[in-house]
Amino acid sequence: MIRNDAEYKFFSQQLKAQKLKIAVYQKRKNPLKLTRSANQQVLKKLISIHDILMNKVNDHKNFKKGVFRRLENLNDIAFLLIALRIARGLSQKKLAEILGVSAAQVSRDEKNYYSSVSLERAHKTCKALKVKFNIEVKLL
Repeated sequence: MIRNDAEYKFFSQQLKAQKLKIAVYQKRKNPLKLTRSANQQVLKKLISIHDILMNKVNDHKNFKKGVFRRLENLNDIAFLLIALRIARGLSQKKLAEILGVSAAQVSRDEKNYYSSVSLERAHKTCKALKVKFNIEVKLL
């Protein structure tokens, strides 16, 4: 997940480079002199990397617009908290100031996808980001 503008710029550049790699690979028609099957696997891997980069970049663009993915489980809340910070236009440093913690703490939390954050701190983060939840729970 892209967490800031520097990462967005980096991944956008990587995406452009990956598009170019695919185009060059396809244009040269088996530049590595592989079997047809192996050549298809290489191309498939290049496209897979492209798709991953594209999803990261598109997700970040959507977060900036305030468009979020549907949460499928509680683990997705970490992605949502990062996306909400981005949507609010807050840096990690600014969110840290609002929460009364260090910028390094917010950076660690996001880097670890809030894996060790208490519910209380997650609630405070949501409150700082001015978020209202509408949670639907179903028995399986």
